Amino acid sequence: MPNLSELETKKQEMLLALQNVWQNLVGGEPKQLSPYDSAEEIKSRLYESLKPEIDKTIQALGLIVDENLLTDLKQELDPIKRTDLELKFISGIIIQLKQLPPMKCGSFPKTIAETRKINCVGQTMIAGRLMEKANIKFYYANPAFHVMSILETSDGRTFCADAGNVTDDPNDLADNVFEIKGASLTQISETQVLKVNQPELKSKLIPIYPPNEIVTGIVENMETLHPNSGIKQDESIAKLYKENQAAIDIINEHNASGFLTPAKEAYYSSAKYQTERKRMLKLLYPEGL
Repeated sequence: MPNLSELETKKQEMLLALQNVWQNLVGGEPKQLSPYDSAEEIKSRLYESLKPEIDKTIQALGLIVDENLLTDLKQELDPIKRTDLELKFISGIIIQLKQLPPMKCGSFPKTIAETRKINCVGQTMIAGRLMEKANIKFYYANPAFHVMSILETSDGRTFCADAGNVTDDPNDLADNVFEIKGASLTQISETQVLKVNQPELKSKLIPIYPPNEIVTGIVENMETLHPNSGIKQDESIAKLYKENQAAIDIINEHNASGFLTPAKEAYYSSAKYQTERKRMLKLLYPEGL
């Protein structure tokens, strides 16, 4: 192997730290991450290593997947009938995910399986894996301070699937699975963004990404374990940070999530996102994060 440049050496240090903390918190053994690989190649490797770990978590949680419905989905060709099946399938998953208590660091498969607690990244990760198995077209959606799934149903409509909106009635999905109407798709700093204005959605800007963007979401949550992340620390976060301190320090120093998805970093820096972030911060966290 040729000698690494200074930039490649720093990249290798970050990738070694990322691989270490990934194995500790997510599980699996991604193929060796090389400083010669592109960000997309690295993200793809991490995504492939993530899938079996999500499957283990689904099994550990005892989530029920309707196999007959899965079979019907794979066989149904009529777009209207298939859409009904798609919405029935994801609604069944969301109902179960809503039952799990919230936890700030509940985005890592091992943590979710051990604690039976979850956050919006974990919910979106599990829902996305099951939609992928059902051949349902979806996007990883990342509005300010939240993540969820955006579905494109077979009949051409757009739906939101969000287990994070907990209601008094666990079977009430009015604020969890619903059609998005009148949205327009725009581009902000190389990121595709849905502009919406709908009562069920607090967000006005919803950036959408391919399903493997869940990898960057998980890495962002790894970075928030750091005491200087600006996120209020609780006992569970402090424990994970202590167990992975050296690696988390390095991925924070080198901004691993920004390396994986530079377009998202550019979006975060845009004036439109900053305005939306300030609005959402006041709405969701009037007393601060």
